[in-house]
Amino acid sequence: MISPSIGYSYRPDFSDPKYNYYQRFVTTDGVGHKTEVLKAQHEGFVYGTASPGQSSAISMSVNNNIEMKVRSEKDTVDRKIALFNTLAIGTSYNFLADSFKLSPFGLSANTNILHDKINLSFSATLDPYEYRQVITDYGDQENKLDPIYTEKRISRYAWNAGKPGRITHANFAFSTNLNPKGQKNDNSTRARIAQSNASDTDKAFLLNNPDAYVDFTVPWNLRISYNVDYNHGENRDPTITQAMRFNGDLSLTDKWKIVYNSGFDFESHEFTQTQISINRDLHCWQLSLGWVPFGHYQSYNFSIGIKSGMLRDLKMDRQRNFFDN
Repeated sequence: MISPSIGYSYRPDFSDPKYNYYQRFVTTDGVGHKTEVLKAQHEGFVYGTASPGQSSAISMSVNNNIEMKVRSEKDTVDRKIALFNTLAIGTSYNFLADSFKLSPFGLSANTNILHDKINLSFSATLDPYEYRQVITDYGDQENKLDPIYTEKRISRYAWNAGKPGRITHANFAFSTNLNPKGQKNDNSTRARIAQSNASDTDKAFLLNNPDAYVDFTVPWNLRISYNVDYNHGENRDPTITQAMRFNGDLSLTDKWKIVYNSGFDFESHEFTQTQISINRDLHCWQLSLGWVPFGHYQSYNFSIGIKSGMLRDLKMDRQRNFFDN
């Protein structure tokens, strides 16, 4: 099943003085150099600011859900096997940009292996532009000797030089649920998500996080995943980080659940952000009290919302974060 999507967006340049949205300030550094700085009226507000610069962009994406039917000699009913829960690619093109009109491509794939016991997930960002080593300075300025090279992103498509582009970020993860009933429920959830009309972004998140909604019908879950992240930024060497993540839940009663989420970073040799929450099934509603007990982002949050799929966005939250006064 192929699900193409196309969209168009336009944004005026709010830095234009006629909008009176940005204010211009002149700052002076320690050696007397003056720099003009733009400050938006809503800078620092919860919902952010309107970006400077004009944009007229078209976005395009294609999402594929690939399945296969297998007929057994002992069974007259075809068995359906999901080859890819999702196989997607997307980008956008800004007609009004001075350079770099084409945005990096977003790639993603999700599938199950070993009779649906292990879920594999892959995502990547492919930059279609060239990166070149250019001379930015000389060790011997007078004689123009000992050139110093710096990597620069060039507004020229990499495929013109016979290259596909640069993968600036990639993530690979495989995960499993140690509870067979929970594992079957996770796979069923992924199948429904793959065939839904949700956006590509929502699908990518939900396919990788089937535990986004607490299921009180499963007594316990223990999900373990291994994640590998690859990053290659401009003028930087590629880096690879690895982490183990574990999360799940445990039913205290038919209506009460404890949910936990943590992990271990093999690079920094420490635990990742750990969160513990208590959830209460209120029939049509669901209540949750979450807590991040240690680390840089200690916080707590309280949430109550309607369980209905159509109305789950109707909720009331109260949270206190590490940066609250």
